[in-house]
Amino acid sequence: LIFLEVIKPLLTNELNEKDQILDAEFWNHTFGGLVELYPSHFANFLQNEAATEQWTVFLDFMEHFMSSESTDLAYVAIVNYRSLLKSTLDIPHLPKIVLDKVIEIWHHYNIVYSDVSLNSYSNRSRYDCIQEFISSFPYLYDLITKNEGITTDFIEKTLSLFNSAVRYPLLPENLRDRAKPSSLQSAVLDGLSSFASSQSGDI
Repeated sequence: LIFLEVIKPLLTNELNEKDQILDAEFWNHTFGGLVELYPSHFANFLQNEAATEQWTVFLDFMEHFMSSESTDLAYVAIVNYRSLLKSTLDIPHLPKIVLDKVIEIWHHYNIVYSDVSLNSYSNRSRYDCIQEFISSFPYLYDLITKNEGITTDFIEKTLSLFNSAVRYPLLPENLRDRAKPSSLQSAVLDGLSSFASSQSGDI
């Protein structure tokens, strides 16, 4: 009932970008609340036929925010994508449709070599967004290996994403990566280390 009367209208209500930006702090708290709510109340996929739709609606909404031109809104969504992945690891049965949507969000993320923010709620840069997104990979990797296994196609697409991230040209102010990896490069290296646990001879 709470999904149909409160959550679904909230997640499917079309708001323009300016309205979303003005409510960046609201969405920060809203995403955090939903990420806590979903694994605890909407995760019984075997007994709740509506659970799959409840998750896909939320994931669609999250993906929409992750592609926002506002880096603050995108960052809020990405941080909570990472938190959701971590929480989802504890769900015993995750439907393929939900897992596929989680993977689709990963594959569709577009790394743009620019750093223009439209607002100043938290002053997050595109660099911050990409770093946080790449940092979510170990949880995604564990989730996939737990439920269906890593495919060669997934690895190829992930390596392409890592390659784009590690070449990101705009480092934070006063940061140099000559002596040691930047924070983004370190996130990529952490992601790559996840592949070391693969036991598949095909991969």
